[in-house]
Amino acid sequence: MAMEWLRHLLGNPVPLSALQRSRLRAIESNIALPSDLSGISLAQARWVAADVESSGLDVWNDQLIAIGAVVVSGTNVQLGESHEVVLKQTKISSQDNILIHRISGRDQQSGEDPVEALLTFLEFVGNSPLVGYHANFDRIMLERACKKYLGTPVEKVWLDLAALAPALVDTEHGSAKTRAVGRGHPLDWWLGRYRIEVSARHNAAADALATAQLFGILLSTAEKQGVSNVESVMECAKDYEWLRRR
Repeated sequence: MAMEWLRHLLGNPVPLSALQRSRLRAIESNIALPSDLSGISLAQARWVAADVESSGLDVWNDQLIAIGAVVVSGTNVQLGESHEVVLKQTKISSQDNILIHRISGRDQQSGEDPVEALLTFLEFVGNSPLVGYHANFDRIMLERACKKYLGTPVEKVWLDLAALAPALVDTEHGSAKTRAVGRGHPLDWWLGRYRIEVSARHNAAADALATAQLFGILLSTAEKQGVSNVESVMECAKDYEWLRRR
């Protein structure tokens, strides 16, 4: 408890143990760059769909509370390869916030040590690209937490389904550029379109599973359109984002 309080007070990581430093070095040596993913076919690819819950929507000031993750191999969701953790909090989130994600104050206070939680999650991810919907929120929350507790943001490759989905699926019967100008649909719209049921929205594990199921469908769509490797999938999302910003 004293170590957690010191981390919270200083905003800097307490020195890691020798074993934790060794694990972090192994994680950092295994980080994949976009160029490392270029030759991987969709059939061989391993992705990790991830979702986080936080103490609020202020990505720069609110705290990471929970992480959920599910592996997608090829186009298949691997239900047996999932990960879920609640990070121990020094200060529980507001009652209004708890009503959204339903992680009680007791569960927040009895969560896993953040250093161990983050190291274990990063080991689960390995060198796989991470996948999210409006992924920047999840990415920044995770990088901030890693910086706070591990001393480094541990920057991973991310794919945003909010860009990939409209890049692959014509929902408005217009050109790609016309579709990119719009604000796009929320995750719930895509889940409804493909009849993907979610056991509990705003639950990190359930939302990660729903994201993984949507991603599996989008990968099948991509294959039918001639997209054959990880790099091409990443480029589809990147091109859509570029058009949307123009």
